[in-house]
Amino acid sequence: MSDLPYSDPSNPALPSPLFSDVTAVRGDHMRANNAAIFADLIELNSRNPELVALTSGSFKTAALANANTYNGRSLFTCTAGVSDTPFAGAWRIFGFWNPTDSSGRFVAMADTSLETWEINYSGAAWGAWKQRVDSNGNFVGIPETGLVLTDNTTGNVSATAHGFAPKLPNDGAKYLNGLGGYTVPNKITPVTKTADYTVLDDDGYSLIKVDPTAGNVTITLPTAADNSGRIIKIAVSTTGGSVTVDGEGSETIDGLTSIALNRKYDCLEVCSDGTGWTILSGRASYSTGWINTDDWTIRELGDMSITYDNKTGSFIVGEEIEEYTTEGSPPTGPTGNKWVICADTGTVLRCKEAQGTGTATNDRWVVGKTSGAKAQVNGTTKNLDGVVTHSLGYYPEELDIQVWIGASAGARTYKIVPVGFRPLGPPDAGVSFTSGTLNSFKVKTAALGFYVIQDDGTRLIIDKQNWYYNILVVKRW
Repeated sequence: MSDLPYSDPSNPALPSPLFSDVTAVRGDHMRANNAAIFADLIELNSRNPELVALTSGSFKTAALANANTYNGRSLFTCTAGVSDTPFAGAWRIFGFWNPTDSSGRFVAMADTSLETWEINYSGAAWGAWKQRVDSNGNFVGIPETGLVLTDNTTGNVSATAHGFAPKLPNDGAKYLNGLGGYTVPNKITPVTKTADYTVLDDDGYSLIKVDPTAGNVTITLPTAADNSGRIIKIAVSTTGGSVTVDGEGSETIDGLTSIALNRKYDCLEVCSDGTGWTILSGRASYSTGWINTDDWTIRELGDMSITYDNKTGSFIVGEEIEEYTTEGSPPTGPTGNKWVICADTGTVLRCKEAQGTGTATNDRWVVGKTSGAKAQVNGTTKNLDGVVTHSLGYYPEELDIQVWIGASAGARTYKIVPVGFRPLGPPDAGVSFTSGTLNSFKVKTAALGFYVIQDDGTRLIIDKQNWYYNILVVKRW
């Protein structure tokens, strides 16, 4: 074995040491390996761009002169005296060249700030410098000019501050909202309705303001399954009829088939869970309005109901009616008494939101503000008993019920709470809420009327005062 030859890989012409000379063999291998590594490093270094320091002349001219050097890469420093930079100043510019189509892209970074610009060279022509980052490091963004994204179905093109999104056909203000409908990005899309409306999957409305001045209005929600995650808010903008928010078909709103919004500023915000609608927030309320009475004993304080005859035309449920002293065409002598119709049996109008004295007088006339219908009052309604029919769909214990009384309409002198007193013996005095259902209850007074506590701590019996009451019922979510 010691006689076998071994050639030196670094110089084959040299005599080979014997394999027994292990130290010499290892040295030969190391020298050969290092020589190969150094050769690779020299080759790689020859491909790296050299720094081209420009103090005058045109950057673009220098860039083209160095385009095919160093494997298509170039690096320049430019002083304020160099032209064709983003603007006069000190810059470091990196270039990337594609020899296949003779195109290039160059990025310029300012020496004294974070400002960054970009320019392209293509088709033997330079483009324009475009800013990408400002001096504080904020992204300027890519200009949308020249960029096109087309809706395959409609051919519409949409450019927004947020990028591109397909527009709703024939409507340049609405964009796909990602929830199966269209809207304006990051904005609530409102609409006002004065009549029944069914919300569409793609109408993009997230706030529906309802004006029920002319009568009751029903807003039907879209199919929950097709609008999962969609949030819709319905708001009553004016005093008038009731606004019913209804689920589509058998779909429910927190288990209810519908929600009634009876007063101005009532509102309901709901979200689809894919099978029904969940209430996120809102307020539904009902008010009798201020109603005059001078008998508070053994009474049922409630809505105002007006019995009528000699009707001409047809009243609209939800419209406002006003009282006049003389029939005429049109009637004359307005009394200032007004109500909003809740129901019409054909001979009796059940009303809410009473104004004026809140009572109607026999043989006077009531006229519909929207319909123009008129009828003659058949019987004075002062001291008439009634039921509070709020139609909110909740039992009394789930509601905020307030009964206020005072010497004039709007004078909230005392708030009445259910309580009983036995001053000297029977009969008792007091008031209670009775006969509660999902949609109504009674406010019942005792034979002596009821007591209130005055500012000085003494009791005052309310029995024959010519005062007013207002019953307010509120459900909040």
